[in-house]
Amino acid sequence: MIPYAACNNLRLVLINCRDYPGSTLYSAAELEALSSKDPEKQALSLQARGREFTEFIRRFVESENIPPFVKTPDGSSVSGGFSLFGWSSGNCQTIPVLAHADLAPENTKTLFDLYFRSYIAYGT
Repeated sequence: MIPYAACNNLRLVLINCRDYPGSTLYSAAELEALSSKDPEKQALSLQARGREFTEFIRRFVESENIPPFVKTPDGSSVSGGFSLFGWSSGNCQTIPVLAHADLAPENTKTLFDLYFRSYIAYGT
């Protein structure tokens, strides 16, 4: 997608998931929860990762003045907003953004209502 972004008036923001080079490392407690044999601990850990992504998206939309998602009445043209793209195991951290959207603060839910365009799951 990177070679096609500029010519299609598309901005790509690539986030390294936690523990990848250049990103924030997991704490010992977070690693323990992610690798726990207890499904509830794992679920809560993935939920927390989704909340991190949700918070990043909210801050990015606000700080970068992203235009809201707009669709022409006939549906022929769309602009603005954001799409969330999960690649490979990164889907384990992007799917919880949607799965636990009900846990987001009200102002974040409102922002997502105005800006969220689509979710793409690649290489699952």
